[in-house]
Amino acid sequence: MTEATNKSQIFLEGVKNIAIALVGMGIAGKGLTYFTPHLSYDVPRILLPVYKAFGPTGLAISMVVLGVLLAGWSFSRWISSRRKPIQWILIVGILAILIVGIIYATNGERRQEPSQASTLQEPPLSADAEATVSGTVVFPSSFGAESKQQYSQLIKSLEAAIQEKDLSKSWTTYNNLNVFTAGLKPDQNDPEQLQFIIAQSRRMDDYNNRIKSFAGGK
Repeated sequence: MTEATNKSQIFLEGVKNIAIALVGMGIAGKGLTYFTPHLSYDVPRILLPVYKAFGPTGLAISMVVLGVLLAGWSFSRWISSRRKPIQWILIVGILAILIVGIIYATNGERRQEPSQASTLQEPPLSADAEATVSGTVVFPSSFGAESKQQYSQLIKSLEAAIQEKDLSKSWTTYNNLNVFTAGLKPDQNDPEQLQFIIAQSRRMDDYNNRIKSFAGGK
């Protein structure tokens, strides 16, 4: 192996370590934004079981932990290659600040609390509507009949679990409904889908409060 080839491999290994760290920082940075309510969530496939079990807060925590672990692995690899720690800290630190800033900037529109979302102008209601305690949810026709059927089934299952005051089943179904809604990826530029986002946020708040009302100290 020539000296030039060796230097190239060392350089590429360093770039790889930095890339691992930046991926970790990106995941952790996005996870931090999920500690506030979003209208929808981009769930990494590996963390889908966590989201189903623990909801948005569990997703946020797991993304931060995963990101930190990746960054730690990168740092360990960097040190083992006999590079100076300060180099990694400076390179990753500067790039991480830029990445986190971009993530927060691009997620600004989605990072809204239900109360904020409700101030958006709501389009007129269509005839295909489902009444709830907290308002009316119109399932957009653009999502298709099969999706509407799945959505309706989840709603019925959640309503039944709440009526039975089955805490475990209620939270599980509640999280499953969250996952399903996030998977639809509603478009806020579509008036009908925007209406769905706003009404669904209210509906989920209502379900959350109803579950907590009988959860007590459990």
